[in-house]
Amino acid sequence: MSKDVICREAAAEIVRGWEDHFDTVLSPETSEKLVWTVMKGRLNLDEATSTFTLKLRTAVQLENGKAVDELTIREPTAKEVRGVGRDGGEVAQVIRIISAVSGQPLGIIERLKLKDLTVCGEIFNFFG
Repeated sequence: MSKDVICREAAAEIVRGWEDHFDTVLSPETSEKLVWTVMKGRLNLDEATSTFTLKLRTAVQLENGKAVDELTIREPTAKEVRGVGRDGGEVAQVIRIISAVSGQPLGIIERLKLKDLTVCGEIFNFFG
């Protein structure tokens, strides 16, 4: 288990600040997942660009020997959300949106571990 980088109270304050930044209120469950991720030093927000950087728990290993170990996630546009379609269900839609807003190919996003995929999905709650 990784050590906490910052205490729970400080992480909770950071997440509350992000709620203010995006003028939204997260559910207690979403807030708790994001607080935990912030405590581990894995999630940051660039307030100037309103983009999140998520350090992946498990890097995606590429065939060329390199690895993708973080994602930068921005708010999706209406066109991007509309363009994901309905086929494949909700998880498939989230995967396609993450690919669009992170600039990573679909094949990389499809290889994310579930915990990293879940945090990406929770980040979208700031945008909705």
